[in-house]
Amino acid sequence: MTAYFRGLGGKTAGMLWEHVAPYGWLLTFTCLLAYFIFNNLIRPKLKAIWESKELIERKKFDENVHARIATRLEIAREAQQRRHDAVAEEAKRAAEEAARKKLELMEKDLRNKSVLETTLISRDLNMKKKMADKRQSPGEFIDAHISAKPVVVFSKTWCSYCRKAKAALATLRLRKEQYEYIELDERTDLPVDAIQDEFQKRYGSRSVPKVFIGGEFIGGGDDIARLLHEGELESLVEAVLKSQ
Repeated sequence: MTAYFRGLGGKTAGMLWEHVAPYGWLLTFTCLLAYFIFNNLIRPKLKAIWESKELIERKKFDENVHARIATRLEIAREAQQRRHDAVAEEAKRAAEEAARKKLELMEKDLRNKSVLETTLISRDLNMKKKMADKRQSPGEFIDAHISAKPVVVFSKTWCSYCRKAKAALATLRLRKEQYEYIELDERTDLPVDAIQDEFQKRYGSRSVPKVFIGGEFIGGGDDIARLLHEGELESLVEAVLKSQ
């Protein structure tokens, strides 16, 4: 049986070859032409189409990647902005609370200052009233005034040394209740000569200014200017103010 089929196949192949053999060159040329057309015309176009599709797919992939990255960045930015807003809001609340407390302290200090100033002014008026009611000697007048306020200056308005002393004291920015300038040339109610005679007895000169801090005689205009330049005037006055 096998030999039969082999014989039959051989005959078929022979018959086929007899029909095809006259067209051998034509078939060969046709195959070569088909290969040439495919390889030079069709294949490049197919390759270009494939590369174009691949490029489109790659661009889509890149766009998707960029979109995902942009989305993540936007989410991160929004989260960071929320954290920043929360911190800013907390800082704002803290600043408002600090400002409120500072305002309360300032109002409290202002109330205390008003009470203190009222008390000191009332005491000063009462003391002056008592001094007016009682006839005092020059020494008593001096002692009463230098003990009434932390800083007291016996002065005359036209005196350049007096102006120097008052200018030095002005740098300390004392409150009204903390100092007093007694302008002897404007006080017609005072025995000015007798007071200056008392200065002569106590301090060795009749001249003004006579500057007292904490009830102690400090000196004249040059002395006060020197203390200011040496940085001792402020500490001296502060020590007296703290002790009262």
